[in-house]
Amino acid sequence: LIFYTEEFGKFLTNSEIYNIFRDNKLVLYFLFENKILNFDHYIVNGILKSKKKKYPNYFINEIKPFINEKVFKEIELENQNNQIDMDPEIFEKNRRKGENESKLCQLVRNDDIDEFITYVSLNDISPQTEINNSTFETNSLLIRKIPNLIEYAAFHGSVQIFRYLYMNGEKPKPYVWIYAVHGDNPELIR
Repeated sequence: LIFYTEEFGKFLTNSEIYNIFRDNKLVLYFLFENKILNFDHYIVNGILKSKKKKYPNYFINEIKPFINEKVFKEIELENQNNQIDMDPEIFEKNRRKGENESKLCQLVRNDDIDEFITYVSLNDISPQTEINNSTFETNSLLIRKIPNLIEYAAFHGSVQIFRYLYMNGEKPKPYVWIYAVHGDNPELIR
């Protein structure tokens, strides 16, 4: 995208660039950060309309100058209720990662079976648990359909955790193959 920065400015308006990439908040973040795209009222309105995808929460710092105090406080309160760490350094780190920041999700992504078993036992987490929607998640499949633990494990190719959940009674739904293909783990796909 950096390579095409000059062409973007020559051939596309700010709103056209936004409309091309609006379905991927991580790419939008990259474009804003590199001054390829600039916040304006059109873009802020688009972001505010994407509440289900948590765009206002993700871009809270950038949209603040464009929204009234009441709307800002609502977004800020939602971030607090969702236990989003608003420390600027941690918030930026989570945005750059573009993944669910929860401890449970980190354990699954890392396929850390020992720590996973300890964590789910200590926190009384059921194998049927759905992954909480995250402000920082940028994968459209995980945003569109909130996965349960076994689907999330398949998505990340976490074969040890997938096997543990399966052995403990969690039966994957037939569409789990969509997640498994993304996980790109031949053993899991098989």
